[in-house]
Formats: sequence, structure tokens, C-alpha cells
Amino acid sequence: MNFKETHPRISLNTGKDLSSATNPEIHYEKPDGTTGEWAAVMSGQNVEYQIKDTDLDQSGRWTFQAAVAFGSSVQKGTIITVVINNPIKTT
Repeated sequence: MNFKETHPRISLNTGKDLSSATNPEIHYEKPDGTTGEWAAVMSGQNVEYQIKDTDLDQSGRWTFQAAVAFGSSVQKGTIITVVINNPIKTT
């Protein structure tokens, strides 16, 4: 379960040896179609990003994809889809 304004860590397993990779990023598409990328870190075969307060600013379907550079070639991983919900407000 994922909620807006929470701080999960995105960890995308590439299934590849990233020891010679550079420039790790998480590419995203928001529910409204806006695209962008976050600078990430590599950990083993994973590309990871810690969500910040303002990152998940829309509820709905988000897509994420790892991207790293091997020399001048950018390699991208499998696209994953996550639904981000608004938390239920109680009175």
C-alpha cells in the first residue's frame, strides 16, 4: 500500500552487475502524464531512491523505471506500475 506524502524507498532490481555503471536514475511518469527523473544510488543490482516530501504529489497510477549509463550507452530496466492513494482523513 502506498500513500501520497509518505516516504517509501523505491528499489528497482535490474538483474545486472552495476559495478561499472554510472549516473543511476529512477525515471517516472505521474498520473497526469508528467515525466521526470530522480538522481538515485546503486546498491548491488538495485537502483534506489528515497522519496521526499513533495515527490509523490498526485494520487493515481505512477510508473517507474531504473536507468544507468554504461559508458555512453544508457540502459533502462523493466517499467513497474504503482498506484498511489490519498490517505483517508479522519475527523
